[in-house]
Amino acid sequence: MSTFTVNCLDSKAHFETVSFDNIEYNNVNDYSMTSIEELADNIKKNGLLHNIVLSKQKNGKYKILAGERRTRAIRLLHEQEPESWMTTEALVYDGLTERQEEIIMDSSNLQSRGNGGDEVQLRKATNRYIENMKAEYGLSDKQALKAATDMYSGSGNTIRVNQKIEENLSPEFTEELDSGNIAKGDAAVIADMEDNEQAELFADFQSADDDDEKEEVIKEAVKKQTAKTKADKEKKKASKKKDAKEDPLPVNTSELPPTQKARINYLDKLKAALETIKELNNPDTVAQIHRLDEAEDATNDTRILPIVLNISMETTALKNAIQQSDGDFDAGIDPVYGHHRGNKYEEGYIDGSSWDDDDNI
Repeated sequence: MSTFTVNCLDSKAHFETVSFDNIEYNNVNDYSMTSIEELADNIKKNGLLHNIVLSKQKNGKYKILAGERRTRAIRLLHEQEPESWMTTEALVYDGLTERQEEIIMDSSNLQSRGNGGDEVQLRKATNRYIENMKAEYGLSDKQALKAATDMYSGSGNTIRVNQKIEENLSPEFTEELDSGNIAKGDAAVIADMEDNEQAELFADFQSADDDDEKEEVIKEAVKKQTAKTKADKEKKKASKKKDAKEDPLPVNTSELPPTQKARINYLDKLKAALETIKELNNPDTVAQIHRLDEAEDATNDTRILPIVLNISMETTALKNAIQQSDGDFDAGIDPVYGHHRGNKYEEGYIDGSSWDDDDNI
């Protein structure tokens, strides 16, 4: 199970002895259940090596999040030995939402089945996990993909390819892939095509006279798309290099008028704050912050989340104040020019916009 998932939800978990009579299968878990008899023999010889993971329901029952094959195997053993295999020491979560249950279930399946299992279900679980992580924790596409890749026990590239296929491949070609009529590598390349291009290709694929001709249609299309993708990448790379060369040199602020100096000063401060927040907003750091805030030695003065909430409120307040401001200043120091200024409606107000840039400030 991913470190990020466990650390964010572990406060809701505890170990509990549970009767198998109260354990229910999870209808969202669509992985195939094979080799149950072999697993039962292994459990009988070696015992249950990994705890079953459950979610306690409002009706008092327990939904399986991880360990459905183990549960089926133990129930098979119980049929053979009615006086045995009646309870298990399970890891039980309390108060989970359905989305949180799916996150734990998929993270467990993806980790344990990384190098095997049903390809279709693996792909669907990958995409479901990523979408749920984005919705539950506010992760970006990139952050959720990284969380899935870090957790996955197989190749990280498999996660990326699965997501691309699930999100971009047309339903028609997805069906052909699931039926074994096209290769996964070819499907990943076809997924790079626009929707209308996929539709045209599928029409050509369907109209082919035999399997050999269909294979040739796909082969030629994949070859063209691969070349196009490579050319697009080279073009993008060249564009980035061009933009880098055209970037202006750092401005010497000492030569700028006061208004521009102030603007650059504010922008630099805000950009630095934004980069700091972006740097902190990644699964590993978020998990570590959660652990620190939940540690026994944490106090109201040392917890990090309240500061984050305060930053959020202050940012909203600043945004609202800027949007609602009419540009007037109360009595005090002008933030641009540094002079003591009065309210523009009061006697003695000095309009700084009429000053020359060379005036002493």
